[in-house]
Amino acid sequence: MTVEEALERLESFKGLESGWDSYGGYPISHVAVDRAAALVGHLFVVPACDGSVIIYLGPEQEVELCVAVDGSVRMEAQDAV
Repeated sequence: MTVEEALERLESFKGLESGWDSYGGYPISHVAVDRAAALVGHLFVVPACDGSVIIYLGPEQEVELCVAVDGSVRMEAQDAV
């Protein structure tokens, strides 16, 4: 999925109404969708000196995913609202 496709999919969530999942699911918050789109829309990928890859999400790099040399993934997040 491309970033553009992810953003389009996120936007489509705004149209989900009560019961969208047939189990009484709540409508998806527009605030949550917009925040998720801000994270996805600001994707930054860099190599790390230890051979791993770092993926940052968000305009303030609020989420950091570290893909280690063995393929394991570690996530760190900060609240930058």
